[in-house]
Amino acid sequence: MASGRHLFILSGQSNMQRLKVGQSFTPLVTHALGGDDAVLVVKEAWGGQTIRRWCHSWQSAPGIAVPAQESRRRSGDLYDRLLHSVLTAISRAESSAAVVSVTLVWMQGEEDAQPHLAPVYGRNLRSILQRLKRDLRLAGQGAAVSKGFKLVLGELNDYGLGLPIEPHWRQIQAQQQALVSELSGRFAEHLIEDLDDISVKYQHCSAATLVVCRDLPLHEDGLHFTAEGYHLLGQRFAEAAVKMLKG
Repeated sequence: MASGRHLFILSGQSNMQRLKVGQSFTPLVTHALGGDDAVLVVKEAWGGQTIRRWCHSWQSAPGIAVPAQESRRRSGDLYDRLLHSVLTAISRAESSAAVVSVTLVWMQGEEDAQPHLAPVYGRNLRSILQRLKRDLRLAGQGAAVSKGFKLVLGELNDYGLGLPIEPHWRQIQAQQQALVSELSGRFAEHLIEDLDDISVKYQHCSAATLVVCRDLPLHEDGLHFTAEGYHLLGQRFAEAAVKMLKG
């Protein structure tokens, strides 16, 4: 592994907000990549938010009316808060070691399972990735972005299936898979065929990994995970990131 710090940016909705990274994610990446001085972990997450709050160039689906509640939301304000936290952490850490890779761990999309949001979810997420790369380059992290920008994408679980939002929920799941396929430059086959026999947890490539969540233990609300589920989720995020970074 290259000497320096590997930056991990974790963001998303409530399933990321409830993830205790210090107990599940950080210990694994720290051990795998060379100790505390080799990693920098920043997590900012907010429950119940659509992707618009992270996307400055957000667009709704053409020809579909935007509800009044959505029209009142700001575009990109949570991204700005996230970027501020990231740049502050980098500034504090760079005196000891430069950042050598950047990994975004993204767990979001449940709130976007709506007619005016789901069809353009993938486009808006791509826009966030592009802006993050640009802003990190402008902040002096161009080498880290060029050498090793990775995406770990947490797939939506199956909460929305069987509900009126199912078509929109499936749209987002499909776009998550498509984005990983696009970043890998090949078709990333969906690996979950039999939910009773889940042996593979990732769609993996060198630049992006889709982490499967639909088999994790669920809270009684069906949307969030149990404490065990969150611990497993954090471990899967860490294992996927390390696998990409180590090649």
